[in-house]
Amino acid sequence: MTIRLKDYQISFEHGGVSVYRNGRQLYFNARPVYVSVKTYGAINEFRDIAYDTLSGEDGAVTGEAVFVTRNGSGIAVRDTYSVQDGTLKIDRTARVLYCSRDDLGFQTKVSFYQAASDELRDYDYFSPGQWYQDNRFAADFAPGKNMDLQYYWRKETWSGLPMFAMRHKGSGETVALSRWAADATLPSLDRTATENYAYVDERMTVGSFGVSKARPETLTYTYYGHMMVTPLPDTECDGVSIDYIYPAVNGQQSYRNWGPFSTGQPLSNITWVHPMREGFSQHYSVAVTFGCYDGFGAMLRATCRRRRMIPCRAAQRQMKSAVFRRPRFIMPDQRSGSSCRFRAIYGLVNSFSPVTSRITSMPSGKRTSSPALYSSTSSSARSSHWG
Repeated sequence: MTIRLKDYQISFEHGGVSVYRNGRQLYFNARPVYVSVKTYGAINEFRDIAYDTLSGEDGAVTGEAVFVTRNGSGIAVRDTYSVQDGTLKIDRTARVLYCSRDDLGFQTKVSFYQAASDELRDYDYFSPGQWYQDNRFAADFAPGKNMDLQYYWRKETWSGLPMFAMRHKGSGETVALSRWAADATLPSLDRTATENYAYVDERMTVGSFGVSKARPETLTYTYYGHMMVTPLPDTECDGVSIDYIYPAVNGQQSYRNWGPFSTGQPLSNITWVHPMREGFSQHYSVAVTFGCYDGFGAMLRATCRRRRMIPCRAAQRQMKSAVFRRPRFIMPDQRSGSSCRFRAIYGLVNSFSPVTSRITSMPSGKRTSSPALYSSTSSSARSSHWG
């Protein structure tokens, strides 16, 4: 089965997905169903599997699989791939069928491996407000300053726009991910961070974008940044991948050294998970865009200008209410067509900050007419069957 998106061909075979251009494979994922499980032993075990079934209808392809954890929990995953307004939309629903008392919570991930190179330094990166090319002028603890780590994931609410793009320096081929019709809300605030249950939260509706070059092992960091590694013999990893993981992960994240027992370069890996509870369901959608650009500047301008990088207009119209703080998102001024003129369009909600129930006015005193990116209604706690 195949979906065509301009010059790109998305093919589905043997339970996996691949992206081609002019007959050359650019991106792939042989095992698209990724699940990370937080156990009662405070370990996050991850593994991925291929789709059990693939079906096509009305120009869309649906893949389904049942993921069974090492402790015996079962999670049904259904992904629907479709083209909407020149963008590949991946709509995912994951539902807990049955659960083990040894599993606390879970995450799922949408990702594409890079076929061009397995070296992180062979790519330019773009995360608005966080990562520009190789971040050579950023602080020492900024993403990309240390390219010898496995994970570069940041919460989408940390970014000026909820998106992440990477470009292969040799070919110029670019892939970008963004959240489609995001519904970010406040997580639970009645938690004690030192407890094992602290980041098991059904109200968490924020994910993370980024890039990874994972190895088949878990990473657990102590309070002072010391890392403990646990091998995962049943896990396969295929190189460098662009990722959207839900709920969020902030890691591996550098921070300033402090305290007498800290390591030379302390790191943390903070993970939020949804509860492993029978009937619990999470639902989210990701927009994927492809392109080819001569340089980093051209890639940056093109990905910012694509309005499909944020929710489609139909989805935006359905969002009746929103929560905002102050204008932070920026987009190129569509009216002038200039890449130099920018206007603030949305205020970004910090996941742990108090919010107001009204839209903040524009700096010019005029209220923006653009619809809201984030709705205050959560969809992650749905517990119904498919459909």
